[in-house]
Amino acid sequence: MYKLNSFSIKRTNYIFFNSENNAKLFDLIFLYIFLIGLYTGIFYYFKEEGKFIPFVICGFCAPVFFLRNIRKINIHEMVPLWLIYVITFIGMLFSPDSSIYFTERTKGLIQLIYASLSGFFFYIHLLRFSKQQLEKIFLYCLLLILSGAFLERHVLPFKNMSDEFRIFFFRVGFYDNNLRDLFLYGGERVKLFTSEPSHVAKFFILSLFTWFTLTYNKNKFFLLFLFTTIGIFLIRSPIIILICPLVLLTEIFLYKKIDINALIKQNKSLLSTSLIFFIVISGIVVVVFLLTFLAARLETISQGVDESFIIRITGAWQNAFATIREYPYFGAGISGKEAIEDIIRNTFFDMNVQNYTLYAFSTNFICEFIIYYGIVGGGLFILSFYHFLNRLKISNKIFFVLTLFIFSQTMGAMMSIRVWGYLAIILYISSLNYSSLERLKQAKR
Repeated sequence: MYKLNSFSIKRTNYIFFNSENNAKLFDLIFLYIFLIGLYTGIFYYFKEEGKFIPFVICGFCAPVFFLRNIRKINIHEMVPLWLIYVITFIGMLFSPDSSIYFTERTKGLIQLIYASLSGFFFYIHLLRFSKQQLEKIFLYCLLLILSGAFLERHVLPFKNMSDEFRIFFFRVGFYDNNLRDLFLYGGERVKLFTSEPSHVAKFFILSLFTWFTLTYNKNKFFLLFLFTTIGIFLIRSPIIILICPLVLLTEIFLYKKIDINALIKQNKSLLSTSLIFFIVISGIVVVVFLLTFLAARLETISQGVDESFIIRITGAWQNAFATIREYPYFGAGISGKEAIEDIIRNTFFDMNVQNYTLYAFSTNFICEFIIYYGIVGGGLFILSFYHFLNRLKISNKIFFVLTLFIFSQTMGAMMSIRVWGYLAIILYISSLNYSSLERLKQAKR
């Protein structure tokens, strides 16, 4: 149970600057608030056109995380982040039309600083929680999403409330193409208080993936299969099937230090049988999903007429390669979409894509990273980020990189708190010590 220290004027400093490792109710409340902001992605728009605060709820929590954990924040750990900002600024100076778009790129740099620091403070705050606490928190998150998806699909007043919320809060990126959903998925996909259905699916697999990596439940493979199946039928998004490679990464890289032979001898059902069961059954579920809900979508992809797939995957990579061919050293510079307008237009023209915007390439943040930083800038960024991982003592680097790559194919805007918030959670998972002794001890309980 979480207990809140008595809150009074005399105790205020204690609540904000307590350096204990255990989380209090105060920490839990702001963790949930941040996760709500990460899920919904609400912006605050000013009356003046073009002025806004992205992910305002997360931005509100970030200073609280900073103050609450100020004694745990190590300046030494933050140096690589500052180097990244310097590299980004240098890239702005050497990017095409640097003087013309300098103001826009400065805004992009500010957004990067805002998002990365918010994500870093969020990561530091996550360290207050034990694996068992976060396991329960993300289990609640995925159960809430499944419950909300069920209500939106079957309870009209709830669906209307979700739609009104979306209309009120979201000005851009508002998905309302129900006819496309009807044709491709056989029914309208749930949005559940977000601007588009993909955000529901992404946060669902994040919650499911996080719960799976942290839980010691003996039946976790069965529960994973159950949650995945229910999620596929309720949310109807192809993104959900990415939980399969994510689970395999977890078993291969996070638990690689386990003495598997000894583990199987002590409890065969803990790893071998359950993992084989999951692979076989999940394979069947994926095939059924592809042949039913995704049959029409697969047909459009195979015919090369699925504009969403082209924009998110093939077109994004084509834009990335075309940009570094034109500007190999520092790319287009951060927020340099206007400087490569011709490249974007020619790429999508060659692919017969009509409905695109200059933001189209930002639906895949790895491709966006390549476009913004180029070979030299990107190399320096990666080197700095590698040192960042070292200073945070992240031992599972391969797992971190591969997991981040999988998520990158589903989401863009590398300067957004959504990307850095997801990154912070993956950092937390990658920082843990998955010892065989602890795992066996917990599994027997």
